[in-house]
Amino acid sequence: MKKGLVLYAPSKELLSADVRRGLFARCLNLEFDSLLTDIRKLPLDRLEESFLQLFLVKSVQHAHIPSVDFLWYRFVMGRKVLMVKPQLLCGIGAVALHGSKPFIPRQLCMHFEKFYGDKDGLDQYRQELLRIKVESFAKSAGSSISFREKWKVFLEEIDKNVDETCVLRVRDFPYLAESAANADRDLLAQLLFEENKIAIKNRWTLPLLLNLVLLQPRLDADFKTRIFSTFYETHKSLDYADSICILFQSLQNDIYRSTKLMQFLNEQRIPLPPLAAKIFMHGTTKNS
Repeated sequence: MKKGLVLYAPSKELLSADVRRGLFARCLNLEFDSLLTDIRKLPLDRLEESFLQLFLVKSVQHAHIPSVDFLWYRFVMGRKVLMVKPQLLCGIGAVALHGSKPFIPRQLCMHFEKFYGDKDGLDQYRQELLRIKVESFAKSAGSSISFREKWKVFLEEIDKNVDETCVLRVRDFPYLAESAANADRDLLAQLLFEENKIAIKNRWTLPLLLNLVLLQPRLDADFKTRIFSTFYETHKSLDYADSICILFQSLQNDIYRSTKLMQFLNEQRIPLPPLAAKIFMHGTTKNS
């Protein structure tokens, strides 16, 4: 028996064949609203596991939030009759994140660890579920929680738990980036250069924080280029491809600062990403 799983045993008094066929057909026809209404009226122990799994898969595929919410809380968390596969857990997480269901992502991580935590080859799913958990917190907490606290959650949930070589990209954390917009520039600089209360494990973590800073439109160009060059001087072995692209994008209408940045990269022999070169050439051509 799986760890803690209550094996599903539907009632001996099964639904009639016609009703069962109708449920499957309506699910395949994506009639989610009416189907969910009728499912709520049925005795829960008369629903087959195969139907519940299909209903959950289709609800996730088509992002029908009420159905996903109902199935998750009633049959996974509540009655504990469904064990959800890792890939589907990630799908549920995406629906929960964009559907503003802030409690589900944490439960998804718990479900994953309970049934798959000791299995090899599933790190990509663990990492994605943790990403969703962090993003959900950043989104749901809003401005009531400081960026410092949200960054601390990132460090505790992701940097601490994922493989040290796991690539972390700023584009995967839009809600965390949005949260950084409310942070004071002095705090951002402090987190980058002075905050050492939590040890950093992953080599992509600090570049991601740097990129969160560089993405902020309210910060002036001089501050961004200065913080980039200062950070590079103390962390020369890290990957700066995304940082350079972000900088050139923000400076594309500023030929003077773009040229200064290019000079700095050449002097330091920092590789120029193809996208950054394209942005730079477009900017110089446009402003020539």
